[in-house]
Amino acid sequence: MPDFTIIDPEDARLEAGEPPEIRDDEDGRPAVTLDLLAATTRRTIDALVRTNDPNPWLFERGGVLTRIRRERTIHGEARTAEPLTPDALLGELSDRIDFRKETHDGPRPADPPMKLVRNVLARPEWSFPVLAGVARTPTYDRKGRLIQSPGYDPVSGLWMDLDPSVTIPDVPDHPSTSEVTSAKKVIDDVLADFPFARESDRAHAIAAMLQPFVREMITGATPIFLFEAPTAGTGKGLLSEVLSIPACGRGTGFIPPARDEEEIRKRITALLAGGNSVVRLDNLEGKLASPVLCAAITAPVWTDRILGVSRTASIPNRATWFITANNLSLSRDLVRRSVRIRLDARVESPETRTGFRHPALESYVVDHRGSLIYACLVLIQKWIAQGCPPCRDRVLGSFEKWGEVLGGILACAEIPGFLDDREEFSRNADTDTDGWRTFVNAWADTYGMLPQHVSDLIPLADELLPSVVGDGTDRSRATRLGNALKRNRDRIFAGYQIHPAEVTDGKTRRRPGWCLRKILETPLQGMGGMGNGSGLGSQTFPYLDQGMGNGFGTGFSNFQDNEKGHEKQEDEH
Repeated sequence: MPDFTIIDPEDARLEAGEPPEIRDDEDGRPAVTLDLLAATTRRTIDALVRTNDPNPWLFERGGVLTRIRRERTIHGEARTAEPLTPDALLGELSDRIDFRKETHDGPRPADPPMKLVRNVLARPEWSFPVLAGVARTPTYDRKGRLIQSPGYDPVSGLWMDLDPSVTIPDVPDHPSTSEVTSAKKVIDDVLADFPFARESDRAHAIAAMLQPFVREMITGATPIFLFEAPTAGTGKGLLSEVLSIPACGRGTGFIPPARDEEEIRKRITALLAGGNSVVRLDNLEGKLASPVLCAAITAPVWTDRILGVSRTASIPNRATWFITANNLSLSRDLVRRSVRIRLDARVESPETRTGFRHPALESYVVDHRGSLIYACLVLIQKWIAQGCPPCRDRVLGSFEKWGEVLGGILACAEIPGFLDDREEFSRNADTDTDGWRTFVNAWADTYGMLPQHVSDLIPLADELLPSVVGDGTDRSRATRLGNALKRNRDRIFAGYQIHPAEVTDGKTRRRPGWCLRKILETPLQGMGGMGNGSGLGSQTFPYLDQGMGNGFGTGFSNFQDNEKGHEKQEDEH
């Protein structure tokens, strides 16, 4: 028996461009008669569109059909975005549409066939609204409009899952100085018991609390907030939870330590597909070097295959990212993608401390969530009322818009310290660079600027870069060091640039090698008169201190000579 009974092969109504014929059954559900697959698919989608209006529950998100699903937890109810699997869509179609099949005895009730379900999911596009994410607190859209109504907001594409039990006072359009001061006191009251190491750490904690409210105003990517401490029990996990409660309530997206990159990727995809506004990676140890996480942080759109859907989704990456760890070492790529919030209780056993202002802080924050939301909105509204002045005193590469928005809000609220710790944080967290800096200094002390073969550098690397060269034979260690030198080609450590060169042995045989060149940051003099109209006379360039002369003379010739021959053989080591 075929899956579909052919009733009207031509379907004159569809050919005429008229809407599909859908009749409502007795309980108000649209009724669809099973027909040819193409015609039935169009009628089914049209019926879904009807059930989706005026209070939508079905959306398109990143090219995947998605529904808003209610979840019940011990903390209450919450709405999440859920990509529709074939089984999930089968259930929705059965619940919302009355399918019928024509028989010799007249129309009879029927179940939607899986062939129909798969065809609906496989459509290249749908007529459903686009879902940008799920917000659990009043939120500003990209133009600075405060969204306060529950349900779907068609302008921003956000589903507003607002807790009706949380009371939030009306936010003034132009907050006064006293209102801003009161708002800061409410936030300070919650942060009072946390031992921030520096003023910048406190400023970054407030920025982490504010970011979900203005995430739509920040075009592009946002960095990770790294909560770290010298030892466990200092309060970094509690702080990350407390800072997320105003925007999210309880129950943020959580990624436990993963075994490999594939597992991290799957968990990131699941949380972003669910519309989580805060994603937390908790209790990381040792060293974190994850290309997948680096890509997720800087990607405005995260593209991956959704499990159970067999379809690739391109999901807007609008999450705020938290990491908690004890003295975590980061790869260089993650250091520049991170903003530190460091706690230091300066005691041996910080978990034994007493005398807190709010002993049950998490419960206190939940009970006073409305006041905290109001305080955050007042600080943001003050910045908006002043014309959204951007902060450009401190810049974090790849996250310029983020710095302009959050730095601007903190500046208007007169909260100091934003990004003041970048140099010190980069130096301490980036152990890779620190090791290379030590290695290059020893290299310069031992060999000066003379070209060296990779094998000559192995003794220094064994002592100073053990994680780079590893164990094994001399040849395998030299290969690893050679590959590492290629990755760091032309990088500058401790004032020296790593540069390819040629090594000549006693038989005048040339082999590829490496050398150091001293780099000076000094204005170049006399370049404006080169006669080429370049206008370079007043600019500052790094240059080599070896024979620059009165133009592009011997220094550049030697520089180019060292390039020759190396490119032909650089894959050898």
